[in-house]
Amino acid sequence: MKFKSALFIYFILFSLFIFSLIPVPRAEAQAQIRALKERADTVSKRKNRFVAMVLNQYGINYCIDRHGIVTRINFTGDWLKVMRIDVVPMVKKSLKVDEVVGHEIFIYTDRETVHLLSYLKVR
Repeated sequence: MKFKSALFIYFILFSLFIFSLIPVPRAEAQAQIRALKERADTVSKRKNRFVAMVLNQYGINYCIDRHGIVTRINFTGDWLKVMRIDVVPMVKKSLKVDEVVGHEIFIYTDRETVHLLSYLKVR
């Protein structure tokens, strides 16, 4: 019985030793992670609003979920389920500064890909 309790105590001490070697994230790292998550959330919201603006501009009916993500579009008279949306900037190259002049929007649905051009700015 003493052998089992001694083995248990050694196991607990060994576990504490091992867990003390695992690095704990510092407050700076936690703040950076939180800032990155907030930035990703802001960018996602802007993208969703921009896509909705472009769909309104083209007169395309759409449905959004509670997060503002476009989930379905009515492009050809029937509703298509949106699988993915890519927004690609159109860049005008110059010697000093590259300028974004518009965006290409690729809406991948369950049946087809819809390609839209927009000269609106993402805000």
